[in-house]
Amino acid sequence: PLIITSPEQTVHCAGDEATLVANITGGVSIYEYSWDTGGSTEEITISPNQTTNYTLTVTDLCIDNPEQAIGTVVVPIYPALNLITTNDTSVLCPNTPVLLASEPTGGEGTYSYAWTNIETAMGNSAVQNVSPLESTFYTVTITDGCGETISETIEFTVITPLLTLTMSPDQLVCPGDSAVIWTEADGGLGDFTYYWNHSAQTDASVIVKPQNSTIYIVSVEDGCHTYSVEGQTTVNIIRPHASFNVLTNEPMEGLPVSFQNTSDGSVAWEWYFSNHDFSTMHSPNTTYADWGWYDVELVAINEIGCKDTLNRTIFIKPEFYFYAPNAFTPDGDTFNNTYSISVIGAKKFDFMIFNRWGDLVYQTSDIYFEWDGSYKGKMVPDEALVYRTKVTDLEGFVHEYYGTITILK
Repeated sequence: PLIITSPEQTVHCAGDEATLVANITGGVSIYEYSWDTGGSTEEITISPNQTTNYTLTVTDLCIDNPEQAIGTVVVPIYPALNLITTNDTSVLCPNTPVLLASEPTGGEGTYSYAWTNIETAMGNSAVQNVSPLESTFYTVTITDGCGETISETIEFTVITPLLTLTMSPDQLVCPGDSAVIWTEADGGLGDFTYYWNHSAQTDASVIVKPQNSTIYIVSVEDGCHTYSVEGQTTVNIIRPHASFNVLTNEPMEGLPVSFQNTSDGSVAWEWYFSNHDFSTMHSPNTTYADWGWYDVELVAINEIGCKDTLNRTIFIKPEFYFYAPNAFTPDGDTFNNTYSISVIGAKKFDFMIFNRWGDLVYQTSDIYFEWDGSYKGKMVPDEALVYRTKVTDLEGFVHEYYGTITILK
C-alpha cells in the first residue's frame, strides 16, 4: 500500500518560512505530487501568518490508487505588544538631568530599543538619560523578536526660558588704544554671573587694550547654575603702514623733487619736508632751495584715525651745470666777440685752451672769464682750438671736460 506522512513544522514568528517534506513508502514509483498550494514536488516552502494545514495528494503508477496526507505549519500566537514609559515630565531649569524609562510587555518576548529626540537618534537601551535645554519630545520605539513595533512619546517641558546673550559688536581700534566690551543677558532665571576667559573678570562689561586683533569670550550662568552660555566679540587692531619712495634720481637744489606714496591701509596723508613745506596730497612734489641733508616725514592715517609715521633722510645735491660753446667770432661786430663758458655750482675752476700744435694759448681759473681770441698780443688765426677744463663742484667731486673751439672772423 502507498503510505504518505508529512511531519508538522513549527515556526517562531508569523511569516517565517517553513518547509514541508512528504515521506512516502510503498506503492509503485514513480510518484506524482500535488499540493493544494499548487506545488508539484516532494516538498514545498511556505510562509503562513497563522497555523495552516496543507494537503498533499500522491499518485503512483497505479493511477487508480492515489493517497492523501496533511502537513501542518504551526504559527505561535503571542500576547499583544504593550509599552509603559515615564510620564510626561517638567523641570524648572534647563539642562536638568532626568532618567527616562521604558518597560515593554507581550509580543515575542525579546526587545530592542530606539530613542529619538525629534528626528535625532539617541540610545538603544531600556532607559535614557536626558538633560534638554528647551522643551522637547522624546520617542522610544520597541521592536520584538518578530519585528512587531510599538512607540510612545514623552513630552519634556523646561519651565525656565533659555538664557540668551547680546554681545557688544566687533570693533576696530588703533594699536595701543583701549576698547569697552560687554554682554547683556536675557531670559534664564536671573541672578546672572559672568566670567571673561581672558582676564577672569566677573563684570558684564570690561575694558581691554589688545596689542593684536583678539577674540574675547565670556561665559554667563543664571540662577539655575545647571548650564552656561558663551558669547564672543572681536576687537580688531587696524594699523596703516606708511611707506614712500623718492622718484627723482639724485634730487637737486632748486628743482622739483617727486615722492611716490606706497603706504598700505591709509586714506589720508601728512607730509613734512623740513623745508617749511607741507602737503596732504597722496604723492606730492616739493623744491629745496639749498643743498644738503633733509628729513622727510610721512604720516599715514586710516579711516578711523590710526596713524603710522615714516621718517627718511634724503640728500639734495647742489646744483651743477657746465656749458662750453664750440665757436665764437672775434671780428669786432656787436655779437659774439669774446669766448666764455657757463658754470653753476663750482668751487674750483681751471680752464685751458691749446692750439693745434699743443701750445697753451689761454688759461684761467675765473669762471666769469671772457677771452678775446688773442695770444701773445695777436689774434689767433681762424682754426680749431682745443679746450680742457677741470671743475670741482660744491661736494668736492672733480669733473673734466674736453672740446673744440672754432674761431671765425
